[in-house]
Amino acid sequence: MLKVSVKDCGPIIEGTVDLKPLTLFVGPSNAGKSYLAMLVYSLMKSSDAYSIDSFGGPISYDYFRLGRLVGRRSAMALVDVDAGVVKAINNWAQSIEINPQEALEIPFVALPEGVQHLVHNTVEKSFKSMGQLFSEDLQRCHGDISDIRSRRRGAARLQIGLEQSQPRLILNFEEDQEALRVLPGAEWDMSKSKFPIRRDLVRSLQAGAASRRSRRSGNILEAHYEFLVLLMEIASATLFEKFPRGCYYLPAARSGIAQGHKAIASILVRQSSFAAIRPLEIPTLSGIITDFMGHILTMERAGNRHLGRDVEAVEDVVDFLETQVLRGKIDIERDREMTYPEISYAPVSGQPDTGKFPFHKTSSMVSELAPVILFLKYLVRPGDLIILEEPESHLHPASQRQMARGIARLVNAGVRVIITTHSDYFIGQINNLLKLSRASRQKRTREDYDAVDCLKSDDVSAYHFRLDDRSGGSRVEELPILPDFGIDEQEFAAVSEALYEETVSLQRIRANR
Repeated sequence: MLKVSVKDCGPIIEGTVDLKPLTLFVGPSNAGKSYLAMLVYSLMKSSDAYSIDSFGGPISYDYFRLGRLVGRRSAMALVDVDAGVVKAINNWAQSIEINPQEALEIPFVALPEGVQHLVHNTVEKSFKSMGQLFSEDLQRCHGDISDIRSRRRGAARLQIGLEQSQPRLILNFEEDQEALRVLPGAEWDMSKSKFPIRRDLVRSLQAGAASRRSRRSGNILEAHYEFLVLLMEIASATLFEKFPRGCYYLPAARSGIAQGHKAIASILVRQSSFAAIRPLEIPTLSGIITDFMGHILTMERAGNRHLGRDVEAVEDVVDFLETQVLRGKIDIERDREMTYPEISYAPVSGQPDTGKFPFHKTSSMVSELAPVILFLKYLVRPGDLIILEEPESHLHPASQRQMARGIARLVNAGVRVIITTHSDYFIGQINNLLKLSRASRQKRTREDYDAVDCLKSDDVSAYHFRLDDRSGGSRVEELPILPDFGIDEQEFAAVSEALYEETVSLQRIRANR
């Protein structure tokens, strides 16, 4: 699992959260729930950029191509690969026995010592690149780092920690001159990892090792380059394989943003026509909002359907939400005459056949849920992370219960979810689904539930952002989750108790008139 810790972040004094398949943030307004959710979003996006597709270390395909242009010896000096490493690779390759019937997986510790050292140094250098990406995305989403740092008197620098258990990875970031830097002492361990190596690449290495010219000069060959590049990419992918493949943030104001996306895009397009004659004035928007709008504007009708069978479970969640909550279908209308995609709603389930409604003419419930449906229908797939603020907004309590059930089904479909919520109905239903996991199949069927509705306590974490009146900030406290009782609802219980006591007091006043 992944753990994220913060100190002196906005209103948050300190706190650590364990990101499980379903993570819940509860607490009063202005306590830092969105601060931490956006920070997690930026952190996950920076780790996604540092992936097998865009590895930014000293050895990359750019150097491989450069080697062909300037000569292998010059390129070899650029990547610090000495003749000793080349010879070690040659000797190692000759010792490998290739079985065509079995996958070739090499334990990291079985690689030549010089190669291990090279991989280790390269990965550690690349953590600096990740810190820069994280810093840039935080500023894109929040503004300057000084805007993220706590403004409480006596507060220290912003500090952020990231910890992964397997494979072990510990990174710490600290504010440094309006940016974030990775602190020295990063820890990572790949001793238990295995690297899948292509058989044809090993055969090329073996052929190169057998060459007299290679033995005589120790020059690095194309096969060596490809081998080293592959190792760097595998090391990166292995370290971050538990991280989300994609990350999406749906802010609390999503309905208004979605309804205004066409107008905003239209303004930008009109302004662009004057770019050649006057400076282009572009309004400043948060990275969260621009990402959200960008996804809305670029969704294709084919959407998730080209991704194969792994999205069928997510499509089932979409069907459930449209049937049980929306009682209608949300889709994107796009044709050659439309400059921008139009969002439409078609009522179903026993309602009169009224055709499709444009998005801006729908109810607040429909406009609130439409972006969620569209993201699930066209973008989100298993392995992704979706951060959803206040899913209960504009929903009747009965619909909030069904929404919680849809979230449980989404988690069981393999999508990771972070929720911020103020709803005791939502949390109460999550608790029922936690208890449901301990019920028999017959009991679940009798209550009209399926196995996909159940939530395991090990898959859920919940955190209360508790205000600290003395310091003027909040502290993030983990709420215990018990299989027989669910999540502690003490905060909501305290509000209910205060409301009840006030009601009784007012009744007494009325009785004494």
